[in-house]
Amino acid sequence: MNLKLLAYDKEMGIVLVLVLLVVAFSVLTPHFLTVSNLFNIAKQVATLGIIAVGFTFVLITAGIDLAVGYQVSLSVVVCGFLMVNLHVAWLLAILLTLLLGTAVGLANGLIIAHTGVAPLIITLSMMMVLNGVSYLISEGLPIIGFPKDFSALSAGVVPGRAVGGCGHRPGAWSLLRTAPARCDRPRHPRRGGRPARWS
Repeated sequence: MNLKLLAYDKEMGIVLVLVLLVVAFSVLTPHFLTVSNLFNIAKQVATLGIIAVGFTFVLITAGIDLAVGYQVSLSVVVCGFLMVNLHVAWLLAILLTLLLGTAVGLANGLIIAHTGVAPLIITLSMMMVLNGVSYLISEGLPIIGFPKDFSALSAGVVPGRAVGGCGHRPGAWSLLRTAPARCDRPRHPRRGGRPARWS
């Protein structure tokens, strides 16, 4: 019971800090609570929010992923390369990039599960690999000349990005709220942070 109260206090502490920051910035500048500024903040945190939700599931299963930032970097480079250099339709390029990110995450999980090596070591190695591949594709140069529709979407002209950045969170929140109850049960080798073995 005390542990539950402590966890609740920590959660409320984060909310309190957020409220204090909002109040402080609202007092310091009259432009903070404007619609344009709030929408701009939503655009900026959408990508980080999506990454954070996925990373949370890694952390609650006693894992770690140091390669997540470089995975995003590689995805951006590949998506740009497909659209600009290979002239792939922007929607198809996005779908292929999502498949690439899924493949990288799956590779990390399979290597960790089958080798038993600590996730810290595996993801650190993957981080260097992804960084090198990104440089090989882009040659260290910026990729420019994106399609107009994609540029409008990525610039936030279409409000789908900010909405999309928040749309996945109710489902993720419901799973996270049930995580303590699941952890109280006897652990299965495939759950609770133990390495899974497949024959």
